[in-house]
Amino acid sequence: AFTRYLDATDPDVQQLELAAHLASVKAHIVALSAKGYDDYDKALDFVMMFIPSEPAYIAALQGDPDLWNFAYDKRILLLNPTNLITSLKLIVDLWKREYQNQNAIEIAERGAKLYDKFVGFVDNLKGIGEGLNKAQSKYDEAFKQLTTGNDNLVLQATKLKKLGLKPKKELSTDIQRLGLQTDETE
Repeated sequence: AFTRYLDATDPDVQQLELAAHLASVKAHIVALSAKGYDDYDKALDFVMMFIPSEPAYIAALQGDPDLWNFAYDKRILLLNPTNLITSLKLIVDLWKREYQNQNAIEIAERGAKLYDKFVGFVDNLKGIGEGLNKAQSKYDEAFKQLTTGNDNLVLQATKLKKLGLKPKKELSTDIQRLGLQTDETE
């Protein structure tokens, strides 16, 4: 339709061919919009429609100044040779930023998981510390039963041995000394 518009010499025929050109461009816009390319996962929000002839692009916009808005409302971006490379570079830049944003989101999610694990680790470490303190307290209590007081276990075992008990093993001298100190001080 556009080549017929260019070839026409009669202004009335030119108007008819321009209208046919506009109808063809609008039909392509409607057809592209109906395909739903923008609904695919990871697709852009708009579909680009490239008009390879700069004069055909300009004639269409001059013939219908609202054509660009018509296409935009259908989520179609009209491109021509002049703005194609710029648009493609812009898309590449947008994809890079989107990738960086996704990384930032993933970093934030990993950071939150790491923090949660860290809090759990600190809680476990605190529990271990409390358990160690409790174990130390029980150890001290048991050691007191072993070595202090009038009826400590070392003293009782030593008295049994003095009564003639013949054990196969001997208590270490430092433990005997600790257990017998109570007996000597009383």
